Amino acid sequence: MKSPAANHERAVTRTFFALGSGEAMGRGISFLALLFLARVLGVEAFGVLELAVAIVIYGNRVADLGFDLGLGVREIAAADDERRVRLLATALLLRGTLAVAIVGILVAIGLLWLPSPEGQVIALYAVSLVAVGVGTRWLYLGLQRSRLVAATRVFGELVVLAIVLAVVRGPSDLPRVPLARIAGDVVAAIILFVGALRLVRLRAGFDRAMARDLCRRGYPLVASAIFGLMVFNADLIFLRVLEGRAAVGYYAAAYTVIAFLSNLGAAYSLSLLPALTRLAGTPSARAELYRTAHAHVMTVGLAIAVGGTLLAGPIVSLVFGEQYARSALPLAILLWSVPLALTRDLPIMGLLSNRRERPIAILTGQAAGLNVMLNLALIPIWGLAGAAVATVITELLRLALAVRAARQVDFAGPSARRYLRPIAAAAGMGAVIYVMRGLPLWIIFPAGIASWLGVLGALGALRRQPGGSFSLWV
Repeated sequence: MKSPAANHERAVTRTFFALGSGEAMGRGISFLALLFLARVLGVEAFGVLELAVAIVIYGNRVADLGFDLGLGVREIAAADDERRVRLLATALLLRGTLAVAIVGILVAIGLLWLPSPEGQVIALYAVSLVAVGVGTRWLYLGLQRSRLVAATRVFGELVVLAIVLAVVRGPSDLPRVPLARIAGDVVAAIILFVGALRLVRLRAGFDRAMARDLCRRGYPLVASAIFGLMVFNADLIFLRVLEGRAAVGYYAAAYTVIAFLSNLGAAYSLSLLPALTRLAGTPSARAELYRTAHAHVMTVGLAIAVGGTLLAGPIVSLVFGEQYARSALPLAILLWSVPLALTRDLPIMGLLSNRRERPIAILTGQAAGLNVMLNLALIPIWGLAGAAVATVITELLRLALAVRAARQVDFAGPSARRYLRPIAAAAGMGAVIYVMRGLPLWIIFPAGIASWLGVLGALGALRRQPGGSFSLWV
């Protein structure tokens, strides 16, 4: 008989592949749109666009109230049918009201106080937050039913891409980009809302006691998310002030790749949260699942960092064009934040499954404070590279603090020996890519992946399962 951890690991894998595949496809489509916009708008207008997104996403996190970040996922996973009905009705009204208020504030700030075109673009993007207020993605994830979430993610991004391709022809069309985002987000939110009504009955009513409890538990997550965003995109704001719009454009191009990878990692960690919550009564099985997840994300994360660093220049040239050549160095540095961030998300989910929201906010706030100081110190000296170095150092501290906090609630990571095979596989892949440097990417990339898989297989980390599939054992 398989262990409870093994059963939940399969459920996590199923949820992640459904959610992760949709996230990957959605991000891939979004990446195509950004690639088109980067080339059509030019470096400075693209920098304006990404700066606006970086600012509005703070409002997104407040309007979400921590639900998509894990609060709603955990509450649905732990609730019975009756509580789910009350939770859905209360959350929709609470988050919807909050979203409308934030839209009003951001529109006023953008139009009345900020310079053009940044202010106008921010005001338009803010309207998309209405879709956050009525969003039900958290409900599906809590019930581990992620297929519709994945499908709507893809469909929404297709809507955005189609509109962008149809109406954006140059820098003067910049205000049309947020209108495309509004359309895609609203369509996706409506589809998920209709589907949610089939999973949980919706009846009129507002549970004030539940709303107060959700706010009490959600605000630490909101604070943590805002601090996390400071780590994620404060460098864009500092670059705009200290280096100008063009620097923002170069750095945003590099960060587009990092954002894609980070969101895949977030999809995996959110897939893990319901399982960790339900295994609270069997600590040994929960610990086994947690340690295995650590080894898995490090295996993938190290490969991304090593391979991506060696190929950063060719990737930027191929994807964005020679006009973005300055993006290669920050990309090569930023890629080392990927394994740190992927691993850091796991102790965060462990804390969240134990209802420890406050320590998450505290440790993320500490990291954000360090990030601000590093950006102020390093950007004037090293420019784009300084911002990237600040991010990597901050993520390293954030990981250390998260691991320490998780250990206090009995979430201990794997032994150092479990990292030996991931390190060996990444090193072998890096050696192959280094030897093949100068060849076309379409030759180097598959050769690097094949060598990585070959080393994992030779070391016994890839094992064949009944039915012909493979699983990762590290």
